[in-house]
Amino acid sequence: MIRAEKEEKISILRKSLESAKSLVLVDFKGMNVEKANILRTTAKDSNIIYLVVKNTLLGKAIENTRYEGLKKFLDGPTAVAFSEEDSVLPAKVINEFSKKNEILKIKGGFLDKDVLDVPEIVELSKLPSRDILVSKVIYSFSIPLVNLINVLSNPIKDLIVVLKLLEKEKDSEH
Repeated sequence: MIRAEKEEKISILRKSLESAKSLVLVDFKGMNVEKANILRTTAKDSNIIYLVVKNTLLGKAIENTRYEGLKKFLDGPTAVAFSEEDSVLPAKVINEFSKKNEILKIKGGFLDKDVLDVPEIVELSKLPSRDILVSKVIYSFSIPLVNLINVLSNPIKDLIVVLKLLEKEKDSEH
């Protein structure tokens, strides 16, 4: 690869990583083509970008960026999985895949401004996805409103019941 091509790949990789919510670095040494294709398909289906990268190119791409602390993980074969939409998803997908395929080893990762080690990535993978968290927040906001509506509507219902009883009583008197 000539220098201009390398510089272009570094630039593209840097721009891609800038928009990542989180990322996970993995060692895929020993993984066969079939398993690698399954991982790529799983990542793509989950809207995760999964790239096998040369350590030197990734090292240059993260130089002078918030990801610079990841350089300590750039040893051996490296692939990077990241998402531009969900902070938890890369950790979740990679951790699930590595449980089923022990050849895939998590090296480390990044979330917000922090470099994560393997146990932190495993813990991150246990969190619910963004969509589930949003739905739980919306649900928790709706419960008090539903309760308020029930409380406010009960006196009206009671009044209607009383009025109907009075009406029946009045009709029965006549």
